[in-house]
Amino acid sequence: AVTVLSAMGLVDLLAKKGMGPNALAGTGIDLSALSAQEPRGSRGQRLSKAAAYGGKLAGALPPTARSVEQLTMGLEIYECEQELARRAAVEMQQAYRLRQALYDVKRLRLQNEKVLAERDHPTRNTDRQRQHMREHVQRQRNRHDEMMRSIAARAAAGEDPLDADVRAFVDAQTESCDRQAALVDELIAKVNGYLQGDSGLLPSGGVVLFGSRATRLSLPSSDVDLVLQGELTPELQRAGGARTVILELVNLLAKEHPDIKFIDATIPRCTFVDPKSGLTADITAGPSLLHLPGTAPLHHTGEVASAYVRQLQEEWHPLRPLVLIVKALLRRAHYHEPFFGGLSSHGTVMMVGTLLKVMAKAEGSEEAVASRPLSVLLCEFLFVFGFEFDYAKHGVSLRRGEFFDRIEVGDFIAPLLVEDPIAEPPEDGKVVNVTHVVTSTQLLQGIFRAGYSMLTARKHTSLSVMASLE
Repeated sequence: AVTVLSAMGLVDLLAKKGMGPNALAGTGIDLSALSAQEPRGSRGQRLSKAAAYGGKLAGALPPTARSVEQLTMGLEIYECEQELARRAAVEMQQAYRLRQALYDVKRLRLQNEKVLAERDHPTRNTDRQRQHMREHVQRQRNRHDEMMRSIAARAAAGEDPLDADVRAFVDAQTESCDRQAALVDELIAKVNGYLQGDSGLLPSGGVVLFGSRATRLSLPSSDVDLVLQGELTPELQRAGGARTVILELVNLLAKEHPDIKFIDATIPRCTFVDPKSGLTADITAGPSLLHLPGTAPLHHTGEVASAYVRQLQEEWHPLRPLVLIVKALLRRAHYHEPFFGGLSSHGTVMMVGTLLKVMAKAEGSEEAVASRPLSVLLCEFLFVFGFEFDYAKHGVSLRRGEFFDRIEVGDFIAPLLVEDPIAEPPEDGKVVNVTHVVTSTQLLQGIFRAGYSMLTARKHTSLSVMASLE
């Protein structure tokens, strides 16, 4: 309105009508006011101002009343068109918001229906899923107990093929271990020949066997673990101590074992393959070589653990055959090397020993457990650690003879928690975990489940086939 009724536009209109600017004298219309920029206002304010000026112009200029009336109507039409356009834009925006709201309502309704469906479904809700799994495991436990009673009855009559297969496998492993024992003794004597004697590298010392070979829990492919013990002479201490001794031993053994490797670590060691027996030997510097003058004496944990395991085998006769079979299954799955995140031999012993103690507490007698057939005890181990045991909530303690709650020690990080019964517990209330290197309990659980399924099938797979690497 201000643009159309500007001063220049009004002067042009008067010129077309043959009138000058003085024709507006006495009409109350000020051209200077029209020339000034008006502040912005609402549509009603602008329209009312345009109508007021139009009315004054119509009264002052009767000959041009029609033109002023047309001008005013044009302004009103323009404003109406603008108003309609704004209303259309607002209606489009409101329609879009309405469609969006309807879409949100539909989406929320579908989500609500899905939540209600999952709440009522026994295998999707968390609590119901756990309850469903507990019921499923309980049904499996009932079938397992019935199957074990049948196997025990057949084994007592000497008619169970699984029990016969287990005993044959253990006897074969024992025979192989005894056959290799003589080769291990020859290897130890050869290494000690370089160490002992007046001209030896360490006259007062020698290598001592520890690990699975020392406890008779080794498989034919197990390494020969040796620890080098003895007192260092002042010359050797000045020359570098344990590291120098291992390096000198490597140089001496390199003549017969060119593949020998020296591993320079906090505890220096060397490893090589004996060409005669084909066994891999690992020689580690013992605590006596690493001991510093003026400090408390050190003890090699491998020797202490070996003594503890031998004592445990005397208390529990089924321990050795069960450990041999479990180790063979882990080796078949390539999950027996702690360096690659597998379950160690010591950890396997702790798990088997704990289960035997848990069963003895449930039975009320150790003799009742020890008298069970080996096939039943093996299936029990595979079933417990393959189906029942909750690795995320519980730990294994041979010291207490139970599966304890992890909340008691506050350790929820390690995938598998097996307490070391030899080590002193830390002051923070936690336990020393002998299986801290295990990376996947799901893989471990899968190995035990597969072994259980193959052994308890109607025609079970032979252990010699299951444990073979071919």
